[in-house]
Amino acid sequence: MQGRVYFYAASAVVIWSTLAATAKSLLTAIPTFETLFLSSVIASLFLFVLQLARGGMRAFRAYDLRACAAMAGLGVLGLFFYLALYFYGLSQLTSQEAC
Repeated sequence: MQGRVYFYAASAVVIWSTLAATAKSLLTAIPTFETLFLSSVIASLFLFVLQLARGGMRAFRAYDLRACAAMAGLGVLGLFFYLALYFYGLSQLTSQEAC
C-alpha cells in the first residue's frame, strides 16, 4: 500500500512538472482555445472510461439533471477559465515565466 502512495505522488510530480513544456509545444502548433478544447475532451473521455471501468456509473444516476448542470457549470467556470488563462499565458510567455 505504501508503494502505491509513493507511485501516485511521483506520478503527480512528473505530470505537473511536464505540463508547461508539453502545453508550450502544443501551443506552437495549434491555437490556444483549440488546445484547451482538445485537452478538455481528452481528459473527459479518459475520466469517463475510467469511471466505466470501475463500475461507477451508478454514481451518475444519483444526481438529477439540475445537479449535473450545476456541476458542469462550476467545472466550466473553474477549470475552463483557469486553463484558458494558463494556456494564453504560455502562448505569450516562455514556460518558465508563465509558471
